Amino acid sequence: MTAAFLSAQRLANGNTLLIGNDLLSGSGAVVVETNDKKEVVSKRQFPGQNFRTVRRSRDGHFFIGNGSNMVEFSADGKEVWRADVEAQAAYMALKLPSGERVVASGHGGKIFTYDAKTGLKTKTVSLPDIDGTHTMTAFASAFAIIPNGSYVTTNWSGSTKIIATPALNFIKKLYAIEAKIKGRPPAEILKIRQEMSVPILDSFLNWLTDMETIVLPSSSTGKAIYLHLIFKELPRSDTLEKL
Repeated sequence: MTAAFLSAQRLANGNTLLIGNDLLSGSGAVVVETNDKKEVVSKRQFPGQNFRTVRRSRDGHFFIGNGSNMVEFSADGKEVWRADVEAQAAYMALKLPSGERVVASGHGGKIFTYDAKTGLKTKTVSLPDIDGTHTMTAFASAFAIIPNGSYVTTNWSGSTKIIATPALNFIKKLYAIEAKIKGRPPAEILKIRQEMSVPILDSFLNWLTDMETIVLPSSSTGKAIYLHLIFKELPRSDTLEKL
């Protein structure tokens, strides 16, 4: 079976639950259960857009995002509960043995808990920013709840745009210096670059080093960061003279 799957869940019976857009000639959020022989055991279609995961609860219900809403469906496809997390995309939900529902809010950066009986929000957990500077805000995605009640969660590093913005700010500062020293004597240019450009370059390279640890190396962003970090190996004074 070849298709673009967005998430997988290993079920208690050993089968695997998969979700994707328009899978197997289906429409919308298509949920497929397969066995260890990769045979399709069941296929269900649910309304949904901009969804990320499917999770089946112990009572056989399915939790699937639909934009900013997390929706709980019964086994026969009827909607039984819905909550708006006020952010895109409602990423993942779990149903606890108590009946409480816990939902990750994607770009909202929060994990919400909802009462089993009323369905109303009772608890909010805010995730910290990824880099602690508000440049890369938290993204509440896949999570698990361990026995002591704590959360173990991923915190997505964000899109290329989020990483590119601070990088461009460093580059703009360097270009501004170059614009001011254009046409000046070489010795003066070198002196200004050493006094003004080097500190910016050092900060830029330190920031790139931090980003290298959270960006997928094989991604376009990861490759670009790797190439920029090669700059560290170049002789600093000679390089500034030749720029």
